Amino acid sequence: SYLVGRLYEDGRLVLDLYEMPIERASIDHHLWASDASKRQRTFIEYGAPRHRGRLVQQGRTVLSRTGKLADYRPRNDHYGFAGHLDTVVS
Repeated sequence: SYLVGRLYEDGRLVLDLYEMPIERASIDHHLWASDASKRQRTFIEYGAPRHRGRLVQQGRTVLSRTGKLADYRPRNDHYGFAGHLDTVVS
């Protein structure tokens, strides 16, 4: 995930949230980490970024907000950012 922010001369701030879905990933978790439970997969292939929300603010007032930058409730996440981590590649 990443956030792109733009600040305009009139003081308006626009934030756009993007997520990159995982298309394929190896089953191996051999990238070293000091905590073994945090070891990462040795290969991950990401898909194209998908726009998941926008927030527009001017001064201290939020003018509009959509998607995951609105009132977000994980249980009702219809974007389903689960990826395909069960897909194994060589």
